[in-house]
Amino acid sequence: MEIELSTLIWLVGGFCSSVAIWVGFAFKNPGFYLKHLSSKLFNFILGTGFLTFVVYTFLNAYTNILKNKLSFTEGAVEIIDDVWKKPFHIILFVALALCLYFLVWISVLWLAESYKKYQEDTKSKNDK
Repeated sequence: MEIELSTLIWLVGGFCSSVAIWVGFAFKNPGFYLKHLSSKLFNFILGTGFLTFVVYTFLNAYTNILKNKLSFTEGAVEIIDDVWKKPFHIILFVALALCLYFLVWISVLWLAESYKKYQEDTKSKNDK
């Protein structure tokens, strides 16, 4: 799998930037994040993961059928592998990003709950 360094830098930078925005928002508004945004993010990650799995399954089945039908033609299987290499790599990166976003979702959920409890404890101590 070959990927250019500039593309990798953009992917890692975009992922880290989105995670930083996500964590920052969760710490700034932990109540809103826990009540409204957290469940929507989970549903989005789950739905996108399912869609990625379905697309991968259909593409994989299609290429296998195509390879079986063209297996008697010389060089056809190599051409099919070359043509479908990039879409499969894109799906692989999307799936990897979704796995990492799920781990971030779990971490941010735990941190937001802890921070909200800390704020409530601090407020109750200050009120006394």
